[in-house]
Amino acid sequence: MIIRHYCAYFDYRYLVRGLAMIESLRAHAPYARFYILALDERCASMLNTMGLAGVEVISLGDLEAFDPELKQARTNRSLIEYYFTCTPCFPLFLLKTRSDIDMITYVDADTWFFADPEIIYDEIGDASIAITPHRFSSDRQDLVRYGIFNVGWISWRADADGLSCLETYRENCIDWCYDRLEDDRFADQKYLDKWPALYPKLRIIEHPGVNAALWNIDNYDFRQIGQEVMLSGRRLVFWHYHALRQRPDGQWSAGVAPATAKRHPSLVDVIFRPYIRRLESLHSMLEKRFDSFAHDGMDIRYGSERPAALQTDERAPVSSPQSTKLTTGYERIDRDQAYRNAEDGWSFEDVARVQADAYAALIQQMRAGSVRRDFAVAVEAIRALNLSCPNVLEVGCGSGYYSEVFASLVPGGIKYTGLDASRAMIDLANERYPGLDFHVGDATRLPFADRSFEVVFNGVSLMHILDYELAIREARRVASRYVIFHTTVLRRAGQPIYLRKLAYGRPVVEIILSEPELRILFARYGLQVAAVLDSIPYDLTSVIGEPTYTRTFICALDAGDATARPLHLNLGCGGHFHAAWVNVDLVSRHQNVMECNILASLPYEDATFDAVYHSHVLEHLPKWKAPAFLDECLRVLRPGGIMRIAIPDLETICRLYLENLDGALAGDTEAAQRYDWMLLELLDQMVRNESGGEMARYWLQSPMPAEAFVIDRVGAEVEGFLQRIRSVVPPPQAPPRIVHDAEDIGRFRQGGEIHQWMYDRFSLARLLRQAGLRDVRVVSASESAIPGFAAFCLDADAVGRVRKPDSLFMEGRKS
Repeated sequence: MIIRHYCAYFDYRYLVRGLAMIESLRAHAPYARFYILALDERCASMLNTMGLAGVEVISLGDLEAFDPELKQARTNRSLIEYYFTCTPCFPLFLLKTRSDIDMITYVDADTWFFADPEIIYDEIGDASIAITPHRFSSDRQDLVRYGIFNVGWISWRADADGLSCLETYRENCIDWCYDRLEDDRFADQKYLDKWPALYPKLRIIEHPGVNAALWNIDNYDFRQIGQEVMLSGRRLVFWHYHALRQRPDGQWSAGVAPATAKRHPSLVDVIFRPYIRRLESLHSMLEKRFDSFAHDGMDIRYGSERPAALQTDERAPVSSPQSTKLTTGYERIDRDQAYRNAEDGWSFEDVARVQADAYAALIQQMRAGSVRRDFAVAVEAIRALNLSCPNVLEVGCGSGYYSEVFASLVPGGIKYTGLDASRAMIDLANERYPGLDFHVGDATRLPFADRSFEVVFNGVSLMHILDYELAIREARRVASRYVIFHTTVLRRAGQPIYLRKLAYGRPVVEIILSEPELRILFARYGLQVAAVLDSIPYDLTSVIGEPTYTRTFICALDAGDATARPLHLNLGCGGHFHAAWVNVDLVSRHQNVMECNILASLPYEDATFDAVYHSHVLEHLPKWKAPAFLDECLRVLRPGGIMRIAIPDLETICRLYLENLDGALAGDTEAAQRYDWMLLELLDQMVRNESGGEMARYWLQSPMPAEAFVIDRVGAEVEGFLQRIRSVVPPPQAPPRIVHDAEDIGRFRQGGEIHQWMYDRFSLARLLRQAGLRDVRVVSASESAIPGFAAFCLDADAVGRVRKPDSLFMEGRKS
């Protein structure tokens, strides 16, 4: 593993942002080490009390004792200017006092990471210094006078060039570091403009996703594809929230200009709102934990002292996400009542006109640059398809307002067709958008031939269709490339909930589906989830007693037709899954994986699946929990269905351990090396107290003993690891050993990485028979009673190479 070293500084006013930065970076780089300069005693005290793993807190007194000239500089500049002066002094202090730091990277506290920063280090390569340009967009070129480069990310290697740069930078800032533009100087920033000419081993980071901000976003095509945020086809690594601040009234000001909002309609929802939610959550945590914590609302770095030229305009505030205004008269009903009372309030002319007028107002706001969240998400979904002027059918089009949304915000536009069951809605659509193609029709019996449209866009209508499965199947039938289910209102689990309500004064029925059921229907009809976007909130907690949420699903079509397929469930899949399966894990890192607690009740009805599969999951459960877990797997498996399990094979591990022990005792040096690995394979993942354990340290050896044997045992996992670390110059070293306290050890051991039991072919077969399976047998990685299993490449790739060669594979059939 590669240990990267980061430093940052902040006072108690920026503590929340600093914590968010550390948290986001560590989510992608769990072994990163942080050195935080606490700029006041309150900040230092709270950080020390929190005791964050992998974070070393340095007090301002310690830095000033090391650098008396820095302390003296405090007397001749403002507080913010003094903080800027610390920018070179702190990393120089670390390189001078910490011999284990080979490279130090300064990161601004008001950044948030969206991807692994190894992307940046790949670009840095063997350079001694790395800096990031502002890359100002054309309308902000006047800001170049404040500096070509930004201080948000600077890396220095602990070599002659890196140290020389840092020492000169420190001397410059000690001498002059003021918050004004004077000659060729501005604060701690403009000194960087001279570095490319001074330091041949400097690397300018050109990746557009590094240090992205409002000052450069208009240079790029911004979009979210699944869980990844992309800038002109490159992953966003981190965003710099350089002028985000909270007003006294609690509103947040992001400074997003109307033109920028129109160009990137999902920018606020993707970049700013999640960050603000996390800041508010961390703020609440600190208030509960520390009685003395009270954020005074003043952001010293971007408060009134900051030059106006570097502050963004005061635009419309970013508040908590706006909610859809709910209509009145909710009543919970059952399915039979829903079918008996399926009043079609949408068919009335007065309802159609009131709704159309309401959306006309939103369209007007969109034209003025204020794009509502659901509009922005719809546009993002269409853009994510990368189709040139696609042929789109909107099912449930209402008065056709999305045709204008797409025409205004989708580059190149679309070829639009609209369909709605309400004649009144379609009459209004034809009145307001003459020349477009509108149809009156039933979503469950679409009047179009198979594969008539590249894209079928179901715009919020699924919740109003009682036969929603038929509507999903029909959408799949008439689409040739993608189906988008937009702003689908969902609950976490359970049967559909049926509601009667008054929509603009007329009764209608709504269905609240569960996400697990919806994903089952996608899998049944060959719709593979390509991306998931959060849409506008629609919370019915006060109506149904539990929260609801909305998601927009972008589904790609498989190679088949619209007929039903067998249903297969992959539990605890991690990052290895097939899109045709229903994939579930405790934590989802991919849009095709649904997040749920697989150790509790599975969110599916009895006898739902034709096959249930889990690979290297059972050994992570305590022995006493395994029967209940298998019972739950059998509950959702259909009679005659297959359960397939892959686990580490205890028998083979033990036999190889004993075989190589005998060889080592006989003086065979190669056997001794294999013995060392087999001892790790037997014990390490059961006894380790930190991620990776002794196995990861073993892999970092160069050369690695018994390498071919280890690769043969572990497979692609270790091969990929070795390729990554051996491409790094200099090669990474094993991290220093840390004595963990009991609380850290407990958290780690409850985190799911360790093995809590092991099985061989006898104990696993006995366990499966006790659970109620018959025809239990050992199989190979490519052999299965699940029809077509080998084609899914879950246990072996297309040429038969086994993904986890240390596995025992076993199947059984439900009676």
